[in-house]
Amino acid sequence: MTTTTAFAQVFMTQEELLATIPGGQLSGVSNNDGKTPWIQAYSKATSKKNGKLNGLWDGKDKYTGDWFVKDDQWCEKGNWGQKCWSVERIGANEFRIYENGQPKKNTWKLK
Repeated sequence: MTTTTAFAQVFMTQEELLATIPGGQLSGVSNNDGKTPWIQAYSKATSKKNGKLNGLWDGKDKYTGDWFVKDDQWCEKGNWGQKCWSVERIGANEFRIYENGQPKKNTWKLK
């Protein structure tokens, strides 16, 4: 007889997100095309638990936006619209994001 154990994801809380990402830098590969590298730097949190971000897409295209935490989700808003993700820590400095309950293939790395 084979036993299979299912593990539920443990998503980061608002407090954990605010203690981890603001003031840091995340990088990864686009989950849209699976190949374009990106990197984003985040300001420290304001008293309203939000801030600014600066990004670099494909090593050459600069962009800016805003970040905030809402309902234990990490959210970003810019000229691309607004997106919110649930975040699962899968390593000391690596995170898997979930959009609408579905895991994205590529992870985020914190520097």
